[in-house]
Amino acid sequence: MRLSFGLHAMILVGCAFDPSDVGSSVDPVSQLRIFDPANFSGYDASGKTESSNAFQAAIHAASVYASAHPGAADLYHPATLANGPNAPQAIVRATRGVFKLSSVYLESNVRLEIDAGAVIIPPNTSQSVALQIVDLPSQGGVNGKGYVDNVTITSHGTSSTFADVGGTTRTKSVKYAIQYPDGSSMSLANKFVVDIDPTRYAASGGAGNGPRYVAIKVRQGRHFLIENMLALANDGNAGVAPNGAVQGSNTYPATASPAIAFDAALGSANTEAAVQPRNGTIRQVHGENCTRGYGITEIHSGVDLDFSYVSARGGMTIRWESEGGGQSTRQTATQCVSHDGNAVYLMSNHGLPQTQLHASYGIAYGDDDGIRTMGTPSKTTQSSMDHVEIHGGTRAQVVKYNNGTDDYWWYDESEQAIDNTLGVKLSNMTCSGSFQRGPTGGSCN
Repeated sequence: MRLSFGLHAMILVGCAFDPSDVGSSVDPVSQLRIFDPANFSGYDASGKTESSNAFQAAIHAASVYASAHPGAADLYHPATLANGPNAPQAIVRATRGVFKLSSVYLESNVRLEIDAGAVIIPPNTSQSVALQIVDLPSQGGVNGKGYVDNVTITSHGTSSTFADVGGTTRTKSVKYAIQYPDGSSMSLANKFVVDIDPTRYAASGGAGNGPRYVAIKVRQGRHFLIENMLALANDGNAGVAPNGAVQGSNTYPATASPAIAFDAALGSANTEAAVQPRNGTIRQVHGENCTRGYGITEIHSGVDLDFSYVSARGGMTIRWESEGGGQSTRQTATQCVSHDGNAVYLMSNHGLPQTQLHASYGIAYGDDDGIRTMGTPSKTTQSSMDHVEIHGGTRAQVVKYNNGTDDYWWYDESEQAIDNTLGVKLSNMTCSGSFQRGPTGGSCN
C-alpha cells in the first residue's frame, strides 16, 4: 500500500483506528512498529527518481506516532550512551534498494534504519544534502533556533553487497582492511552505503569547487546517534607525482565535501550557548577514496560530541575545523584510523574558539602529517592528543602548490609525523618510517 502524505488510510487488524499510525505495521519478530517509506507516495527503489518525499512522509508519520504514544511498547528503546538518544523512538526502516535522496529532514523521536544492502545516491544537482538533522523549513530551517531531539541514523541487517542503478549489484570493498588501535576490525557487512562520487551520479562540474553532496548534515540535532555507514568518494584521480596535470582538493571530479558535517544554525554566535549540534555519538563510519581537503567528517561546531571507530582512506578522519557560528566544545575522538591521506586528527581553529577537544588512540598510515594543529594558539584551549601511532608512507596526499583558493596535490612521501602549530598537549606518540621533513616535527617516542 502506498499512501499520500497526510492520508489516514490504514486500519490495523484487531486495533482501533489511530490516525497517528498511518503507513505503519508491526514487525512480527520484534513487535516494534515499523514505518516503511515504501508505503508512501514518491517511493522509487530503483534510484531513477527521487524517493525524498516518501522518506519524509514516513519520518513525519513516525514522529507523530512517537509523540502521541510516548510510553508505547512498540517503540524502540535506545541503549544508554554518555551522549546520544535519550527516549523511545519510532522506527522508519528502508529495505534494500537504490534511493535518490535530497534534503530529507529527520524529526524528533525517530530511528531511521537503512538496509545494509541499500545505497543512497544524489540527485542531479551540484549542491545537496541527503539526510539533515536540521529544523524543518517551516520551523526556520538552517536559521531555526529549536532542536531536533532524540534521533538515530543507522543500518538494518547485514550484507556484503549493495544494490545499484540499473538493477546491478556491487560488492562492498575497501583498499585496506581497517583494524582499530584496540585490535578490533571494521565490519563492512553492517553498513549502509552512500555514494558521493560525483562522476557516478551528480551533475558534472568544472574546475574549482565541484559538485558537493553531503550524506548527513547536523545543525540543530540534540541527543543523536549516527552509525554504521560506508561513504564512497572520489579522490580526483590524482597522480603519483607532479606530471603537468592539475588536481585540487575541490576540483571536479574530486568529492569536494565531507560525508558527515556539523554546523551551527546560521547566524549563531561563536559561543558554547549557540544553537548547534549537541549530545551526539558518531561511530563505526568509514570514508573510502576521499580527496585531500575532505574526508569522513567535518566538524565546524558542536558541544558534547563523541566520535569512535571512525576511519578513512584519503582526506582527514577527524577534522575539527572551526567555521561559521557555534563553538567546538567538549568533544572526544578515539579508535580512529587513516590511510594514505591528509591526517588522522586535525585541529584547525581559523581564529575561532575551540576548547576541550581530546583525541586518543589513533593510527595514521602514510598520511601527509599524522596529526596536525593550525591556527591561532590562544583560540584552541584545554585540548590534547595522546596514544597516536604515526607511520610514514609513499602515498600521502601532499600539496604541491596553492593557487590562492585550492590546494593542488599528488600522492607522495609523507611530509612529517607531527605538525603542532597550536602547541596542543601531546603524549604517547609513536612514529615509524621516513618523512620528507625528518622523523617527527614534534615529540615522538
